[in-house]
Amino acid sequence: MNESFILFISCKEHVAGDALLGRINMTWPDAFDHRGVSMVLVAVLVVVLLAGLACTWFLFVQSSAGNGLPGSPSFLTTASTPTQELGCSNVIQYDESIPPAYQGMYASLSQILDNFNQTLSGIQAVASHEVIYATELLPADSNIGVRLLSPQAMQGVINYLNAIQKLGIDGVTIDISYPVLVPTFPNYNQYLNFYESVVQQVRSRGMKIDVESETPLLVGYPGLPLGSVSYANLTYSTYVSEDRAMIQTVITDLHPDYLNIGTETDTLRALLHYPAISTPQGWGTYIDSLLTGLNKGSTKINVGIGSWDPISYLYATLNDSAIDAIDVHVYPVYGNYLSILTRIGELSEEYNKPIVIDEM
Repeated sequence: MNESFILFISCKEHVAGDALLGRINMTWPDAFDHRGVSMVLVAVLVVVLLAGLACTWFLFVQSSAGNGLPGSPSFLTTASTPTQELGCSNVIQYDESIPPAYQGMYASLSQILDNFNQTLSGIQAVASHEVIYATELLPADSNIGVRLLSPQAMQGVINYLNAIQKLGIDGVTIDISYPVLVPTFPNYNQYLNFYESVVQQVRSRGMKIDVESETPLLVGYPGLPLGSVSYANLTYSTYVSEDRAMIQTVITDLHPDYLNIGTETDTLRALLHYPAISTPQGWGTYIDSLLTGLNKGSTKINVGIGSWDPISYLYATLNDSAIDAIDVHVYPVYGNYLSILTRIGELSEEYNKPIVIDEM
């Protein structure tokens, strides 16, 4: 198996939060072949869009059989197959129709995806590969703050994992942002104990783990209990030093399969305002500083871009042998934001690095 075509694909909050708690059912085969990396990306984008438009649909992806395209996904549609046949007998079914209020949006987005899908017809087929379908483990997101330390928090994680396990989900993405696991951060030991317990729960279900540690806590965002956190006096050198130490803690204590240390270049700049990371060259230097002296163990390090970012930021890190995977955040689908995915697929093959899509 060519490792460059192992993809870790994870849905993000506003799409997967309700969807994977039972408001829709998403069932996938363990792995399926395809006609290029981008075919997988489009298939997943369709799932995400449909889930976002109508959280009461039942979606089912089936591998092709005799359709002239060996190994490609054969259909993606509302399904009449009973959930009992799919191993989801305990999941409540809802109205499968598209709500009238979303018909226009559905038609517009469907046309965008159909047009993009046509551009893939000339892409050469690649070898079979493993795809890990995942979702964000929302009840363990570090931006929840001190509420993670409440007695009810772990039960929420367990309930969530039980629900997505019944849907056949292969892995989870866990947001563990700076400075939650920096020793000087309030309640550091409690947070570390919490995440060690979370990892134990995930591993007991045979799921893969991708940790997002690419930006600091989202200070200033409405509804997040992070009012006591401030980056106003945080120097660039202190941030890099502390973040690198925290990354090592994540690897040493939590042992994730994948660890994202840098993707949304603009989000990082918006939070920290460091001129040093305002150019592709500066971004490459910053990532290299995080990797210096890092003992990765068996954890694979992901670095990449958002689909809206200039691809020059990705080029600035591709040659670093310490980076194991290309990370991508996919928002939105209109304009030219999908076209960059075909180029990222080509770079994955060229540099023999798997793709991790941990937000979409």
